[in-house]
Amino acid sequence: MAQIVSILLGAEDRERLSAVVGDRNRPQKHVQRANIVLLSAEKLFVL
Repeated sequence: MAQIVSILLGAEDRERLSAVVGDRNRPQKHVQRANIVLLSAEKLFVL
């Protein structure tokens, strides 16, 4: 059974995650996870 989960991000959290995505020195797995969270919060990422 599928469940719908909504992620609510504040402005500060969104800024932090955006910084992770934009940091070229971060491990790729961190960038991908941050991007998934950001897209999920915008309801653009669906599994």
